[in-house]
Amino acid sequence: MSGCGQIAESRYNPMNWFGRAQPVVSGDQTPGTLPSIVPASFLARNADARPLVPTVTNLEVLRGASGGILRASGQTATAGYYNAELVLVAIENGGATYDFRVQAPAQPVSGQTGITVAEPLTNTELNGIRQFIVRGAGNSLTVRR
Repeated sequence: MSGCGQIAESRYNPMNWFGRAQPVVSGDQTPGTLPSIVPASFLARNADARPLVPTVTNLEVLRGASGGILRASGQTATAGYYNAELVLVAIENGGATYDFRVQAPAQPVSGQTGITVAEPLTNTELNGIRQFIVRGAGNSLTVRR
């Protein structure tokens, strides 16, 4: 039984795959740019108009059979937000930065103001990634290996 304590802190324990979510210091939020093969005129016409979620409340990476799942939760001012998505912004220096985008309802509704979104990741996509950053309008959270 004394060996179980060593496994609890090991990377082989699926609960320790990535650490706990930590707030991002404002200097760590600088996104890089990815080379684009899409013409700038197309991007201007098709820019994502959804706002960032006001507050990112939780972030975790869950291990799966063929990779992992990046799961983030956020808090909105009113209920009814929908069409949530984690949008990849940049991958650089072993870190992947995502924007947590949501669609605001046309009219406020009553109900819960929390929203959760997940992004499946293959082992190939996870290769070399040591940190995930998810940005909201008011804050960002990060998890690291």
